[in-house]
Amino acid sequence: MRLVTRLLIALVILALAIPAGAQAAKVWRAYHVFDGQAEVEGGSGTHAARLTQILLPSTFAVKRRGTYLAFGPVGTCRSTGSIRVVLVDSSASTAEDVLAEQLPDGTSYGSGTNGDAAWGIVNSGGGNLRGAYVRPTKFDDTWVVIRAATTPHRSCHTGGYRESVAFPLAGALAAAKASGY
Repeated sequence: MRLVTRLLIALVILALAIPAGAQAAKVWRAYHVFDGQAEVEGGSGTHAARLTQILLPSTFAVKRRGTYLAFGPVGTCRSTGSIRVVLVDSSASTAEDVLAEQLPDGTSYGSGTNGDAAWGIVNSGGGNLRGAYVRPTKFDDTWVVIRAATTPHRSCHTGGYRESVAFPLAGALAAAKASGY
C-alpha cells in the first residue's frame, strides 16, 4: 500500500476517533495559489508556478496573501505560518535530493513520495516547523517547491505543535499537487 494511501487512511481513522463535538470543528478545505511571474531561485528567468491544491484543516484559519497562504494562530502554541510556491534551480537528479536541499536538519515529523514528488516536514528547533513538497518541472534543473514554515508564539509542550500543526501539515504536503510551467 502506498505511503500516501496509508497516510490518508490514518487521517480518516484519526478523524473518526475524535469525539463528535470536536469532529464537527475539524473540516478540511482545499486552497490553491498561482504565481504567473515566479523567478527561478538560484537560476535565471521567470515561469509560472502553481500550487494546484493543498488541503488544510479549518482550525488553521487560512488567508490568501497574494501569491502565498498565511495561517494561524493554531493550537496552544499560537503558531502562525505560511505556505508558498516557488521555483528552484537545482542540478540534483531526484525530487528526494532537492527536498534534502530545501529542509534544514531537525526532527522529522514525516516524509515520503507521491508519484514523481517528494515531501517532508521537520522541527528546525523550538517548534519552528519547515516543510516542503518538491516536484520536477518541464524545464531542465528547475523544480517546483511548496514551502511551509511555522513559528510558535507561546511556549508549549512538544505534543502541542506536533499534534496540532506538524502532523496536519505533513498530511497536507503528502497530498498536495503543484506544477511549474
